Amino acid sequence: MGKQATTADLKAGPTSKVVRVIIYARVSSQKQLDDKEEDSIKSQIHCCRKFCKEMQRVGEQWEIVEIISDDGRTGRNDKRDGINQVRAHTSRGDADVVLVYGLSRAFRNSRLGHEFDQALQENGVRLVSTTQPGGNDTPYERFVRSIFWALAELTSNIIADDVRRSIFTRLEKGLTHGGVPKPGYGIEKGRLFIVPEDAKVVFEIFDMAVNGIVAQV
Repeated sequence: MGKQATTADLKAGPTSKVVRVIIYARVSSQKQLDDKEEDSIKSQIHCCRKFCKEMQRVGEQWEIVEIISDDGRTGRNDKRDGINQVRAHTSRGDADVVLVYGLSRAFRNSRLGHEFDQALQENGVRLVSTTQPGGNDTPYERFVRSIFWALAELTSNIIADDVRRSIFTRLEKGLTHGGVPKPGYGIEKGRLFIVPEDAKVVFEIFDMAVNGIVAQV
């Protein structure tokens, strides 16, 4: 005869599967999107924490082992300390899932996104988005994820083009696009103007450079 279940066993219920989770969040310097409260690192992490709690309903205990973020870093490349920390942790087998708010938070480059996803799979790690399908590696999900990677890159390219066009348009009109003006210039009512006394110093510096004169410090 098998072992009879006790009252304590019945109360305890089935043992939840423990899933080790690394949360990754990112915001870039693209102010048009990332200055919004809903896109902030704090908001992304909050949504990921909530997602982990909801996974208990399907019998999985998602335990957050690390929270990693990249602040003010573009998703168009992988030159980010945070994303490389994620790679290091997953290559060592420190996690079962990398959780992001959206796939674009990991990458806005289709090729790099696919490579990152593939590297995680080879290490037995799932990339899961709280807002997009994926994580089970079915043919349907792989297809849908490829579309999301492409859309993330397209959105980034459109924003970059809009920013460049705005800068060129303002320069053609003699307007500044923000920031600190270059030496020799000032800003008044959004327009650049030459500061004669500063410009004189700038010209002298260029003359010295052209004639090979080194300033004595």
